[in-house]
Amino acid sequence: MRKKRKLIRFILIIAIAVAGFFGWQKFHQEILVTDGNSRNIDDLSNLWNADKEVAAAKEKLAKSPEEALVITTKIDNKPEVAIVFDGLPDRILTAKLIDILQKYDSKAAFFAEGQNAGEDIETMKLIAESGQQVGNYTFVGVSHVEKLPVDSLLTELCTAQKVINLQMARTPTMFRAHHSEYTSDVLKAVNAAGIETAVKSNVTIDMNEINSLNDAIKVAAPIPFGSIIAIQIGRPVEIPVQESGKTDERPAIDKKPTVVDPKEKNIQHTADTATRLEWLLLALGQRGIKAVDVASFRKIKYVPAAAPQPANNNGNNTANKTPDTAKR
Repeated sequence: MRKKRKLIRFILIIAIAVAGFFGWQKFHQEILVTDGNSRNIDDLSNLWNADKEVAAAKEKLAKSPEEALVITTKIDNKPEVAIVFDGLPDRILTAKLIDILQKYDSKAAFFAEGQNAGEDIETMKLIAESGQQVGNYTFVGVSHVEKLPVDSLLTELCTAQKVINLQMARTPTMFRAHHSEYTSDVLKAVNAAGIETAVKSNVTIDMNEINSLNDAIKVAAPIPFGSIIAIQIGRPVEIPVQESGKTDERPAIDKKPTVVDPKEKNIQHTADTATRLEWLLLALGQRGIKAVDVASFRKIKYVPAAAPQPANNNGNNTANKTPDTAKR
């Protein structure tokens, strides 16, 4: 009888241990485990759900539709520029870029897609620890955001804000989008999403054109003081032009951001992006130009593009042929 009781007790202990093990395993599969900055979770999609944030942004947009300010070029004639990276680089390239920036005592802003930021916490930690700026590049790096419905744009912005904040414990205050017009509606959505400013570059550099210091000197020569220089890292998601009666079955939030593959361009590259950045900084330095924080640049209110003017007596149109969406 005593042996039977011992056997039953032993079986119960084993059963409790097995149940405890599977319960612990399930807990770690379903619940976020954090030790300050690290996260261990099988599916981050629950963390990326920004329904509450989007609802709050919609309410703010309805009650107080204020526009975000636009960060644009400096006009103080100081030998300074700002550099912005459009799209989050991979961790190895990010480390190299940060090393080059630190070597030349330079600043840059990394505009990260929310999805890439969510999948690469180590890269986000690296940027945060370096002291460089991080901005919102929408959740998947959408191009032509002015074509998005307001609900879709708010979802892109709010989801990216939430993910980046979770990964860095820092909320982005700046926004950018590829080949986009910063209309009044876009800037109102940006502000409603909790972002203070939208960065408007005036120079875009194709780093594939820089394969030596001499190339960099040629590229840097015409860049005006006070410029905001954009360097494309990720491939933006294009919003397809809608045909009458048809809709896009894949909303922007479902599309995937990618990183540009140099093999897609039929160019024989002789240097990586970090080396090209070093040549560019050297070339700018030869002109006495320093790369500074873009957040220190001018912040202005949105000004609509000039409306077309009626023709004069000679039949010539007097409209501004190159209207801008923000006051210089």
